[in-house]
Amino acid sequence: VIDRYPDDPAATMIVAQAEVAVELGDWDSAVRLTRSPPGGASKLQRETLRLLRARVDEAKGGHAAALEAYETLAEEGERPVAAAASLRATLLSLADRKIANAQAIERLETLALTWHGGATEGETLATLGRLYADAGRWRQVFTIARRANVVAPNATLTRALYESAQGLFEDLFLGERASALGGIEALALYFDFKDFAPAGRR
Repeated sequence: VIDRYPDDPAATMIVAQAEVAVELGDWDSAVRLTRSPPGGASKLQRETLRLLRARVDEAKGGHAAALEAYETLAEEGERPVAAAASLRATLLSLADRKIANAQAIERLETLALTWHGGATEGETLATLGRLYADAGRWRQVFTIARRANVVAPNATLTRALYESAQGLFEDLFLGERASALGGIEALALYFDFKDFAPAGRR
């Protein structure tokens, strides 16, 4: 049916179809849809298809090709694509241990400052929350969870991040981490972030 439409709306639908295929892990369809940009595709749509193709390459084990595409798009792409590509490049480099957690945090903090909106911001904040927790940066964990809850309160990643922060808060005061928390730091964290405290007598 898409072939019956004029080039502009057809290109929009093909890009949307490719995005759905990638999110569902339908790699065969994703490869077919991202092989070449449709007629009438804008620069942003062509770059979106390149980004999606890189995600296919990553999923199929072609990490080198995917990382190269991500880095190119992060440098040269339109802002929405560049932001998403920067996030994907950081996540892939971190997974492949090409960068340390501290370097990943630095990159993602920059991205969180320069890009707002959509799934890219939500995933950036969620990843930062996890990395902050791994690094023992408790205050940043709670701050980023609050921010994510303001930006996208109904997103799955936001709910997971907030619940994780609540679990961390409880563990800092009632669990194994309690002994490592100094008195002044404990008071400051409690009064600054007591909305993360468990309900009731606990």
